[in-house]
Amino acid sequence: MGAVFRGRRWTGEVYSPELAKVHPERDWVLTRIIWLSGAVPGFNRFGSVDTMSRYIYIHGTPDDQPMGVPASHGCIRMRNADVDALFARLKPGIEVNIVAPEVDWCVYPVTSKRPSLGFGDTTLRGPLSPVTPDVLVGRQFALWQEQGRCGGLGGLTPGGAIWLQLSDQGVKEAERLLAVLAKEARILGWQHMDILTAKAPTPDWEQASGRVDSEIGRLYRYRLALHDASSPA
Repeated sequence: MGAVFRGRRWTGEVYSPELAKVHPERDWVLTRIIWLSGAVPGFNRFGSVDTMSRYIYIHGTPDDQPMGVPASHGCIRMRNADVDALFARLKPGIEVNIVAPEVDWCVYPVTSKRPSLGFGDTTLRGPLSPVTPDVLVGRQFALWQEQGRCGGLGGLTPGGAIWLQLSDQGVKEAERLLAVLAKEARILGWQHMDILTAKAPTPDWEQASGRVDSEIGRLYRYRLALHDASSPA
């Protein structure tokens, strides 16, 4: 109990308050290491988001440290007695579900060069925007729901427009994806970005053209000014 690990190897040390005073800079990994591997490509498996290659563990932590608040470098901390008891019940390959207390969404870059729906169970069901380019500008992003379910894709296109593909649930959270795309456009020096949609996503978007008839219905071009620092990012 309290064994100190560095680089997944026991250092020969056992944690104590005195040892902590000698090494105040350490992020303590104690007692047991349960090394996690992601299961959803693009969300927590492969590429820059791969859980295992980022060394994400469940591990013990000093018993005087707080719980229930963000404090680690991405790991899940447990009390030493608890992680020791959990470790004894596990086998390699067992499924670990980490469930948030309530539904939340996040946006991550997607590493593929073209829009792709190859997410297996996360295939999107919503309509595809009429702006679906062969050439993309900057990065494309995915909107992820709790449990690693993809709710949307989006990216920038030449000429200052953006494209989106959203699931039914993703439509309700599209503002999160649009905010990330606006930030990406600002990084690239864009002064504005346009979207074809039935109505303005937020009051910050202004109508920039008349009606556009498309396969998914009557749309309008809306524009978001990006040069104003007060715009959402």
